[in-house]
Amino acid sequence: MAYDETANKFLIAYNNQGDNGFGYLIVGTISGTDVTYGTASVKFEADSIEDLEVGYDASQGKCYVIQCNDSANDVKMETIAISGTTPSTHSTFVVNS
Repeated sequence: MAYDETANKFLIAYNNQGDNGFGYLIVGTISGTDVTYGTASVKFEADSIEDLEVGYDASQGKCYVIQCNDSANDVKMETIAISGTTPSTHSTFVVNS
């Protein structure tokens, strides 16, 4: 989970094993003592993700997701922008292939 200071929201990335291992992103909002979530959106292919990590880059004002794919032996990083409760991919970088 990472907190996006620009959007004032947090981003969660997770594998849904009940959905063939698809990777999902979901945005959360904190207001007082209430937490609300947007709709989870599929962002990563099934059966390919071994690990997902998420963080925030303050210099860019964006979250990022690092996905490790053991079967293809590669690592990718995607920058994620948050608008409302919708995460969107800005750029994808192959770190290792």
